[in-house]
Amino acid sequence: MKIQPPKQIQLIVHRGVKVKEQPEEQPIQDGAGILLWKGNDRAIASFVSLSSIILVENALIKIVQDWLIETSA
Repeated sequence: MKIQPPKQIQLIVHRGVKVKEQPEEQPIQDGAGILLWKGNDRAIASFVSLSSIILVENALIKIVQDWLIETSA
């Protein structure tokens, strides 16, 4: 997480610190459009308030679950 009070909170999802081969496609689906992809191996979700997190809570939970599965394989 990257916290920039009072501006925003960012959740950064990536494949770890070790250099890995770049996947050809984004490894998880984000139907809610929460993630800003910086490459097929990392993305950022930015939130400006608690209410903005609550609005996408279920989608965010699914993203984190999928990301954990993807990166633990």
